[in-house]
Amino acid sequence: MTLIYTYQKYHHPLFIIHLLTLWIDWPQYLAGSQVAELLQAYATKFQLHQYIQFNTTIRVILRDDADAGWNVHVAKENDKDEVLHFDKVVLGTGSDTLPVWPQMPGRDKFMGTVMHGQNYKL
Repeated sequence: MTLIYTYQKYHHPLFIIHLLTLWIDWPQYLAGSQVAELLQAYATKFQLHQYIQFNTTIRVILRDDADAGWNVHVAKENDKDEVLHFDKVVLGTGSDTLPVWPQMPGRDKFMGTVMHGQNYKL
């Protein structure tokens, strides 16, 4: 079996962007549509579309003692409950992390509103 990832550092966003720039010419700063395109390319490259589910609520994640995997109890939009089994589960919402700010010379002089993307609400 070939593992796609060997080290945890591969999940770092900068690595993902670097990985995708190997075959796509990206500008230094991405527009929202380009971020969406990047995520689509990533999902296609690693054949992830088959695992993506929308309109699904995770009810509970429980350890499966039989094989040390995880049973993920979900509810679909039609209220149909389902249990999915995985060997690994990653919670990657990012909402519980502190924003990281890049160096921005002159930021202290800018008179407008400056906010991190994590705080942006439509």
